[in-house]
Amino acid sequence: MSAPQQVQDVAAPRKRKSRVLSVLGVVVGAVVGYAVITPVIRGEETPQPTAEELAAPPAADARDRASAAQAVRDAETHCEQAVAERLNSPATPDFPEAHETSLAGLGHEVRGVVESQDSSGASVRSTFECTVFPVGAGQFSVTVTELSEQ
Repeated sequence: MSAPQQVQDVAAPRKRKSRVLSVLGVVVGAVVGYAVITPVIRGEETPQPTAEELAAPPAADARDRASAAQAVRDAETHCEQAVAERLNSPATPDFPEAHETSLAGLGHEVRGVVESQDSSGASVRSTFECTVFPVGAGQFSVTVTELSEQ
């Protein structure tokens, strides 16, 4: 008789676990049903997307947006470093504005303004333009295509 009792002892916790899961499923179903049905009973309308939301392309996930933002910051940083190296006094540059344009996902074009000092210490304001292309992990090809005083 000891063998049937062992089977019964093992089966009892499984039945109890199954009952708990069943009750939990009923409770979750009731809560979800209440949340879905209540607005309908009250006559509340379900919010509908606006025309702008329907026309907008689906948003990229957060990781893609963060990666794209980092690529823009990298392009601006590498361009500014290349421009600073071409200035008469590379220790004094200030970049009050820079604008990046993506080149069809292949690279970036960065345009902006740099303020620096010339060899006599006078303040000089110049415009610049660079193209920045990734060439490897953390490596970029940067070409300063314009650097001219205003």
